[in-house]
Amino acid sequence: MNGKTSPRSAVQEGVQVALVLVLAAVIVILPAGRRPVWDGNEARYALLARDILERGNWLVARLREEPYVYKPQLHFWLVTALSWPTGAVTPMTAALPSVLATVAATGGVIAVGRFLWGGTAGLLAGLIFTTSPLVFSVGHEALPDGPMDAWFVWALYALLRSVDGRGTLGPLLGFAACLAGALLTKGPPALTLLAAVAVTLTQVHRPPVLRLVVASAAACAVAALVWLAPYIYYASAQLGQGAIKGEYLAWFGRWSLHSRLASLYSPLFAFLPWTLLLVAAPWHWRSSPERGRRLVGVWTLALWMAIALAGRYRAKYLLPVLPGFALLTAEFVTARLDGAARTARRVMLVVTALVAGTGFVMMGIPALRSRVDIDNRSFLIEAPWEWIVCGLAVLLAVLALVVGARRNAATAAALVLAAAAGTILIVEGIAYPPRYARDFDVRPLAAAAAARVPPGGAVIGHPDVDLCYDIYLPGRRVREVLRPEDLTVELATGDAIIMPAARWRGLADALSPRWSVVAEGKVRGVPMTVLARRSPSP
Repeated sequence: MNGKTSPRSAVQEGVQVALVLVLAAVIVILPAGRRPVWDGNEARYALLARDILERGNWLVARLREEPYVYKPQLHFWLVTALSWPTGAVTPMTAALPSVLATVAATGGVIAVGRFLWGGTAGLLAGLIFTTSPLVFSVGHEALPDGPMDAWFVWALYALLRSVDGRGTLGPLLGFAACLAGALLTKGPPALTLLAAVAVTLTQVHRPPVLRLVVASAAACAVAALVWLAPYIYYASAQLGQGAIKGEYLAWFGRWSLHSRLASLYSPLFAFLPWTLLLVAAPWHWRSSPERGRRLVGVWTLALWMAIALAGRYRAKYLLPVLPGFALLTAEFVTARLDGAARTARRVMLVVTALVAGTGFVMMGIPALRSRVDIDNRSFLIEAPWEWIVCGLAVLLAVLALVVGARRNAATAAALVLAAAAGTILIVEGIAYPPRYARDFDVRPLAAAAAARVPPGGAVIGHPDVDLCYDIYLPGRRVREVLRPEDLTVELATGDAIIMPAARWRGLADALSPRWSVVAEGKVRGVPMTVLARRSPSP
């Protein structure tokens, strides 16, 4: 949609794009693999990749000796491939697909922005996207949400290219590849992409409906062949009763008003500090309608509503909404405005400065800090050097926003704000993993159990033990015992037990003659105990 650029400006723009992509990589790679694995979902994909790497179960990987058919294979295939050079799946190699996907998604946002509104809007959109808190949070986790978001962004780019009237085959093939990739990454949630496409096409004069339907059908067929065919052949019972009925249908049926409301407002919080600029953008949209903005807006709104209406709420599910937010914000900031839209932008630059400065000051109030739950406590800055660096970054951003509002230099102010936000996220990436380990580190407990269990031996979890322990118990079998009365049977073949300390106090009289405490620690505030068999008396 934009004109040609000179070779010199093309090289300059290429360097600028590369710098934005490097920033995106630095922000998410700093914390990647440096914090202990605690979330069971992250552990699951790492363990599935370990099974593939060690046993070659590429088509149907196994989790605790059971066929795993609840998610498609592509994400743990990627983890396996990236772990291959070292010969082992580690927290770092498990997180690498998300790191690479964040860079790819940032590149996709830049590509869409350049295609619609030019290089400046594209670069700023990439900076806005990569300096959003939710992108940082998901971008270093060993989860498929980041990779699926990358497929979605490039699907939007391919869709825009396919409806620009040129009728070339390349964008259609690209769209089909992105849809297939999204389906193979996360399964049914990727179908929200089709909802976004359908709604977006209503805004296109003479849309290539038939070609997109054929491309979508081909992508779904390829995904089904790769994903479902092996599961049906090797584990049809688990797929039917466990995955389809117990997981997907139940997940889409979990509807609650609170969950829907959270899905509607949480992306705006996840998009801070850019949210206020986005909120001011409708003044510009009303006075200056534009086709590309309308397509991106409809696409984003359709994804937002589809995700909000399907299944239960989790913040990471709304990640696909953020590329559209970033694009719309960048277009608003870089556009030439007059009248009410220009005034709204200047006002919101000042309001953003006030919110940023006030928010940073409030972070230092002990009463407010104490109210932060344990899951997010590690993100609170603590060390003096963190306060100094982040404080200077916020001060610089506040000054730039105020000056930018007075001089109508919104783009320059936004660039400084992006630099400040990126600096703060880099500080977080360096400093928060050790704080996270204080509350969620299962490694000492797992190490104590592994030291007393020979390879091939069994570790008992009562009443359960999360998958994160399996990561740090390589070569050992982990079995869950839910009922106390089953312990006597299971312990005959178990070599160690991991259980909450409160449970041990209730079972000590029955188990103490043969079992003793070898390690204790807190995980997410819960005291945990590791027990091992007593050595026989001489």
